[in-house]
Amino acid sequence: MWRGRAYRAATASEFLSARTAWKGMGRRRFCSLAVRPSHIVLHIIILTTLINTVLCSECKVRKCSDEYSSRIENNLSAAEQCAALRAYKECADRTAHGCRGDLNYHSIVTLTSDLMKDNNCSNVSPPNPHPQQPTRPPVKHVCNSNLNNGRRGSYRHCGLFGDPHLRTFDDKFETCKVAGAWPLIDNTYIAVQVTNVPLVEGSRATATDKITVIFKDFPGCVQQKLYQAQTGNLPAAFVDGTTRTERSLLIKEIVAGEHIEIVAKYISTKIVVRQVGRYLTFAIRMPSDLVNTSKKDGLELCVKGCPTRERIDSMDVIPSPNEIRDNSGGIVMSKQSAIAKCSEANVTAIYFNSCVFDLITTGDVNFTMAARKALMDFKQLLPNASIQPRTTSPVLQKPKNKTVTVVYNTAPPRTTISRTFLVSVVLLVHCSVSLLANWRTHFVALLI
Repeated sequence: MWRGRAYRAATASEFLSARTAWKGMGRRRFCSLAVRPSHIVLHIIILTTLINTVLCSECKVRKCSDEYSSRIENNLSAAEQCAALRAYKECADRTAHGCRGDLNYHSIVTLTSDLMKDNNCSNVSPPNPHPQQPTRPPVKHVCNSNLNNGRRGSYRHCGLFGDPHLRTFDDKFETCKVAGAWPLIDNTYIAVQVTNVPLVEGSRATATDKITVIFKDFPGCVQQKLYQAQTGNLPAAFVDGTTRTERSLLIKEIVAGEHIEIVAKYISTKIVVRQVGRYLTFAIRMPSDLVNTSKKDGLELCVKGCPTRERIDSMDVIPSPNEIRDNSGGIVMSKQSAIAKCSEANVTAIYFNSCVFDLITTGDVNFTMAARKALMDFKQLLPNASIQPRTTSPVLQKPKNKTVTVVYNTAPPRTTISRTFLVSVVLLVHCSVSLLANWRTHFVALLI
């Protein structure tokens, strides 16, 4: 096998022979021959190197010899011949560390230098190191943030609906006031803000009437995109009028004016926005890795929940067994009616609490559907998750056998003061009568 390879290399490299006359004695010259034997000797050394490499695996000069032999199998121009010699020498130089004690290695380095001088390679420009490649069809760019890397069970959910009720990424369930603009999410890739307005003038209870979603710049995937929804305007497009970006963002209109979904493939995120009655609901599913990029000092409701001062204990508001009255003394909605309507809507678990709370505090039956839609979105986004959150209260488990008057930012009810005053007057009269009776008896006794 080695003889055949050496023979082919020698035959193919005949043109390498300088075929010049002997120039006389000098350093590194051979005996006087009609044809200079440098190439023949080089090929003999290559063959020896190949055999020696089998015995000594540390010297990697064999690979260089193989590459040089394959390059000179065809007739080469002067520039191509010099390029082959350069490549051979550079390859041999890279093996210097393991071949310092190898005679064949040193012979190859010496002879390649001589051959480059004989072929005047110093005056031959090397070929373009970056030759023009044939045109290839464009490769489709894959836009992916590598979040979660496809792991199952590594998604989280956040939802906001109703009065409003918040389910955080950590699976906490809270009822909040949070009037005005509040951030739900703000991380490396996405920001979401909601605006809540009072349900009734002077009331602490609020509901969402505006949602803003910002997809931040992500090189190679998407430039900043803005989506805004308001009560009465649930668009199926971004603010710039587009509905999608190439391979990364897509808005789908499920029900015109009532239900849209935004899919961000590059961050494995899905958003659901609905309008139910006069107000909006929001739900999102995103990878846990993305949730963990949130700002540590931010006020993101989906990450940290509502501030303590903004929370409402719904179980303190839901009475038993009677009803809630507003400031004018009228019944907003009886607890029995609220329970019946929420049961008819097939609302379950903690969403049932929210439904009853919203109905008896507002009387707006649209909040029944808001709770139901929020439950549907949770099941769709996390089909294998438990409906009941980690932190919750049992439905209507705080008995209060009296009528409760709900007062929003006003003075204490006058009825309470009046009853206290009447009781005091009765006690005072009773004591006065008793005192007069005792005094009369004592006075009569003295007269007798």
